[in-house]
Amino acid sequence: MITKNHFIKSISCAAVLASSFILSEALADVDTSQTSSAVVPMRPVAEESELRPHVGVMMGVANPDGAMSTTPLYGVDIGFQPYVPFSAGLELSRSDVSHGASAERNERTLALAKAAYNFGGTIPIIKDSYVGIGLGASMNVDGTNLISGPLAGFDVKLTNGLLRDEDRVSLGALAKYLVQEGEEPNLLALTGMVKYWF
Repeated sequence: MITKNHFIKSISCAAVLASSFILSEALADVDTSQTSSAVVPMRPVAEESELRPHVGVMMGVANPDGAMSTTPLYGVDIGFQPYVPFSAGLELSRSDVSHGASAERNERTLALAKAAYNFGGTIPIIKDSYVGIGLGASMNVDGTNLISGPLAGFDVKLTNGLLRDEDRVSLGALAKYLVQEGEEPNLLALTGMVKYWF
């Protein structure tokens, strides 16, 4: 059941994302011929390469709220860009939660559907960044809980010549804060990402 606190946090996250989108649309109307832009105009996908399908692996840490310790988190990520510059994806990850002094460990699996706005343009770092929101489920031996929250990250393509298909591999990072229903604590997760782009 969705609580009032969870509803308020979800609305706040949506408001922040909406404000970011409105600001980016306002910036898109500015003449960018003389300046660098961090905005990609919204438009349908014109060719197959713009779908930008990818598969990736992640590894990092999960930090539950409260007296619980930080634990490793790992998982996989798939996604694509159905409408420029918005992307959609699915993430499946796993972490252990240590319950304070008792050291009781509880394995938790997260299944998350994600939607994000991808920045673009020519400004370093920003052009490879994205912000979004996730919604899904947290599953453990005690049951399944609804989770949702904001996320932000970046993906930088490898351009140093180390790999033959360097334009298809990216390194990046992802941060997300997930609010959970039930007795499970909210979760801050920070992960490194390696993605292969088809």
